[in-house]
Amino acid sequence: FFFRNHPVNAAMNPEPLLPVEGGSGHRGLRSLNDSQRVVADTQQLGIGVIEQLGSQREVLHGAVERQAEMATLLARSSQLLRTMLRRANWIKAILLFIVGVLLLTIVLIGWHKWGGNHSP
Repeated sequence: FFFRNHPVNAAMNPEPLLPVEGGSGHRGLRSLNDSQRVVADTQQLGIGVIEQLGSQREVLHGAVERQAEMATLLARSSQLLRTMLRRANWIKAILLFIVGVLLLTIVLIGWHKWGGNHSP
């Protein structure tokens, strides 16, 4: 990421600005050195957070790509199911027509054989 090659990243424990010796005159330098350490620690923490956010971003991009792929597959499967339902309805209509023709044929044969005007 953009902080990986930052010069502060190379220095995990920065060296003090000036050597601090005992005495009250050097309290300001000691405080400055402590502040420098806090800044370096905070910067390292920030770099770690940015790296984690980068990896999470990659995971999210992968999830978005998989979601788009699943949406495409779902659309194709929906179309296939509609086609199968249409075919099933056509088959059902054809079968009902055949059953109707057979029933009509049976009725006509029965009427002709038993109900028609036959001379004995």
